[in-house]
Amino acid sequence: MLRRPLILACLLISLSCFANPQRTVLTLDGDWQVAESLEAGKPGEFIYTTPVPGLVDMSMPEVESAGVESPLRNYFWYRKFFKTPKNAEELALLKVYKAKYGLKAWINGTELGEHLYNFTAVTFDISDRLKAAGEVNEILLRVGAHPGILPDHIVIGNDFEKIKYLPGLYDTVEIIFSGTPYIENCQVVPRIDDGSIEVLTWLKARGLPEADVEMHYRIFEDTSGKLVAKGDFSSKGIESGFTAKIPDVQLWSPDDPFLYRLEVSTCSDAFTTRFGMREFRFNAETGFAELNGKTIFLRGTNICLYRFFEDDLRGDLPWDREWAKALLQRIKDMHWNSFRFTICLAPEFWYDLCDEMGLLVQDEYPIWYGAEAETYPDALTAEVLVQEYGEWMKERWNHASVVVWDAQNESVTEETGKAIRMVRELDKSDRPWDNGYSPPDRPTDPIESHPYVLQNFLGRKPGPQGPLFEYLSEERRPDNGPSELFPQESGEPYPNPIQNNENVFFWITRDGGPTGLTQYIFKNLYPDQDLTPDDYHRIYSYTFNRIISYWRVYRSSATVQEFCILGYSRGIDPEGFTSDNFIDMENLVFRPYYKDAAYNAFYPVGLLINRWEEWFNPGVEVKIPVKMINDLEEPWKGTVGIKLISRDSGKTVLSFEKSVTINGLGTSDFEVSVKMPDALGDYSLVAEYAHGKEMLQHGYEFSISNQSVEDAESNNDENRQFLHVRDEI
Repeated sequence: MLRRPLILACLLISLSCFANPQRTVLTLDGDWQVAESLEAGKPGEFIYTTPVPGLVDMSMPEVESAGVESPLRNYFWYRKFFKTPKNAEELALLKVYKAKYGLKAWINGTELGEHLYNFTAVTFDISDRLKAAGEVNEILLRVGAHPGILPDHIVIGNDFEKIKYLPGLYDTVEIIFSGTPYIENCQVVPRIDDGSIEVLTWLKARGLPEADVEMHYRIFEDTSGKLVAKGDFSSKGIESGFTAKIPDVQLWSPDDPFLYRLEVSTCSDAFTTRFGMREFRFNAETGFAELNGKTIFLRGTNICLYRFFEDDLRGDLPWDREWAKALLQRIKDMHWNSFRFTICLAPEFWYDLCDEMGLLVQDEYPIWYGAEAETYPDALTAEVLVQEYGEWMKERWNHASVVVWDAQNESVTEETGKAIRMVRELDKSDRPWDNGYSPPDRPTDPIESHPYVLQNFLGRKPGPQGPLFEYLSEERRPDNGPSELFPQESGEPYPNPIQNNENVFFWITRDGGPTGLTQYIFKNLYPDQDLTPDDYHRIYSYTFNRIISYWRVYRSSATVQEFCILGYSRGIDPEGFTSDNFIDMENLVFRPYYKDAAYNAFYPVGLLINRWEEWFNPGVEVKIPVKMINDLEEPWKGTVGIKLISRDSGKTVLSFEKSVTINGLGTSDFEVSVKMPDALGDYSLVAEYAHGKEMLQHGYEFSISNQSVEDAESNNDENRQFLHVRDEI
C-alpha cells in the first residue's frame, strides 16, 4: 500500500511552495472496458469498449436496447487499469464528475462506496488501496442501466419528451494526488464596489494534529498570467478564509469576459480556480436584471443537452470541446447574451467555455414533473433535495457565467422552495433562484413564465383575423407561470421580475415538417393546405420573429429566450414535441430563414410593427403602430425606412422614412398611416433600419381581401370545433 510519513514541518511553509505545488492529476478519460449484468454482483466478461466521457450507446460492439429497461441487464460495469505514479503523494482521490444512473466504485477488489446522484461529482479516498509505485491498479465503476434501478428519492432527470435515458460516465474521471492537508474546495466571492474578493477554503486532512495551517494565495490575470495580488493566511481548522484586494480591477461581462485565476497553497497542496469580478441580481422595482450594477436585458436561448443525448445525430459531439465552443459562438453571433441549461447539467468544460466567452447561464437542476401538484413525487422532499443542490452548487459557484440557480423546470411543489431556503446561504455571492412554476422565495428572485401563445390552437382554429391577432393585438403580461399555476392567496400576480425563457410553441423538425405535438397546430392554422418543407421553414421563421419581437419591445420581462438552440428533432413517428433549429448538427448550420429571423428579432436595437390582422379591405386607411427598443447603453439615432411590397409581383407599392432617436436602454413608439392598396393579393410591410454596418429588418405580412369580418366569422364557425388531442398534451 502507498503510505508516506506526515512531515509536521509542512505546517510552516514559505512562498516556495508555490513553485512546487504538490498536486498532480491523472486523467482516466479514454476507452474503458464495459460489461453488463442483470444482478448487482460483479460480471464475467467485459465485451464492450466505451469512451469516457460518453454514454453506453457509443460502445463497440453496439449495445442492444441501450437507454431503455431491458431484460438483458440492470447494470453496466466500467473497468480501467492504471499504474501508480512513481512520485504519487500521500493522498489519492478518485473523482467521478458525473455518472448515470447511480454509481458504485471498487479499486483492486475493495469497495469504495456509492454515489446515487446522477448530476453531481463524487470523490473517493483511495490512498490506502493503491498498489506500490509502478504497479497496475484496477478501477471498477458500476452504473445503473436505467433510472428505475434507483430509489424514489433520487432525481433522475425526468423529461416527458424523452424516450431513452442513456447511462454512462458522461463527464471526466480522474485521480488527484496530493499531500495532506488537501484543499478540498474554495469559494470566491467578488465584491466589485471595492475591487476585492472574499475567499472561503475547506481542507481535508488525514491525521493532522490540532494546529493552524499556514496558507498562501496568489491572484493572476488568467490570460496574461500577470500576478496582481498575493498574501498569507492561516487556516484555523477545516474551514477558513481571507479577503484580498485586486488593484485596477477589471469587471467580467459578456462584452469583456475578463477572468482571474486564484491559486491557494499549503506546503502539501495547491488549489487553482478561475473567477470573474462580477455581481448579478434582479431588481424587484424595475423588473429587470442587473450586471455589475447596470441594467442588462437578457436575450437568448435554451440548451437541452439530455434530449440531444438521444438524438440520432449526437455522436460524440457533446464531448468535443471545439464543437461545443462553436455552438456557444453561434449564441454570441446571434447577439444572445444568455441561455438556460434546461433539465440538464452539462459536462464541466462547458461552463469553462461560458466563462471564457462571456455568456450568462441559468443552470437548471434536472427536475420536471409538470404543472399539476399531484404529479410531483412524494419522495423528492426538501430534505433530500438539499443534498443534491448542495453538491451541485459547490462544483459551480466560482463560474462567472453562472448567474441564476434554477431549482426545477415547470413543476408545482412546495418542496423545491423549502430546499432553496435551506441551501441558498451556501452561495456567498447570493445568486438569485428560479423555482419553476412554484412560488419565488424572495422578491428579487425571478418567476418563470412560458407564454406559449400558439399552444392555444392545439385544439381549435383561430378567429377570422388569425391566431396572433387574438393574443397579441393588446399588451399582455407573460403568463403560463406561477401566477396562474401556483397563485398567491390574494389572487394577484407575483410582483417578481419575470423570466420569459420559453415561448412561441411552433416547433418544426430539422427537415421541415411538424413535430408530433405541433401537427395539431398546423392543421388548425393551415387547414387543407399541402405545405412543403420550405413552407414550414418560412412560416416558422416569420412567426418566430413576430412573437419574439413582441415580447422584447414591450419589456414585460427581464428575460426573453427562445426554445431551443440544442435539443432533439423527431417528427410524428416516433413522436416528437419540440425541436432545435439546425439542419446540420456537425457543422451547426441553421435551418432556412431561421438565422435571419432570429438575428433580427433579438438584435439589441429592436423593432416591432404592432399590427396583427391577417387581412384588410382594399383602400382603407390603417394606423400602424411601431415600437422600438434599445438594449444598449449608448443612444441610437437613425432612419426607419418603411416599404409596402406586393408579394405577388415583388414591386414596392409605397415607401417613406421616419427619423427616430432612442435613449440608451430606452424605448420609442411612433405611428404611421398606410393607405391599403386597391388590388387584392398578398403584401408585406417591411421596416428597415441601420445600426453601424448592420442593416436590420422586421416584416408584417397580410392580404388585401374583399371579405368582411362578419363573412369571415361566419365562414369560421366550424373552426370553433375542437380536434381530438391526446389527454397528456
